[in-house]
Parts: sequence; C-alpha cells; structure tokens
Amino acid sequence: MNDILNSSDLYNSSNTKYFKPGKGLQQLTKSNKLVDVWRKINNDKIQFTWKKRNNSEKSRIDYWLLDENIMQLVSSAHIRPPALNQPIIRQSLLN
Repeated sequence: MNDILNSSDLYNSSNTKYFKPGKGLQQLTKSNKLVDVWRKINNDKIQFTWKKRNNSEKSRIDYWLLDENIMQLVSSAHIRPPALNQPIIRQSLLN
C-alpha cells in the first residue's frame, strides 16, 4: 500500500503534486484500532524515512502500527539516520 496517514508525512519541493492522506491506510488503522506509534509520540515533528536523491520529494513511508491498547506501553519512537547510506530505519518501541 502506497499511502500516508498524515499530510505532514510527505514533502514535495515543486508543489506540483499534492497528496492528501488516502483512505486505504486510514481505513485499515481505524477498522483494526491501530495507532501510528511514531506520529502519536512525535505529533508535530516532521521527519522522513525516504527521499529522492535530489531531495525534491520526501516521505515517511515506514510505519509501526500497534493496537491502541498496547500504546500505553510505548515510551519512545525515533527515526534515526541510516548507517552507511543504507535505508535502515530503527524505531524504539517498548522499553
């Protein structure tokens, strides 16, 4: 599924394309009572897990979705820089 949950999870420098959150991923999270862990903890933060080489487009394409009842056990969630330019995303979930 190529979708975003939040419009701040996408950046396009040319403003020629505008993506708004699609219904597929939103419907999946709502019907299964799932929470986007990183967005819940980092509500206003803008950070991306994918970008074009020229930085003209960026997106947060990686999600950790948890049942809302488990969310209370999560203390932090981070997107860290990749090691050796490899697209490795590490998110701390449960302590």
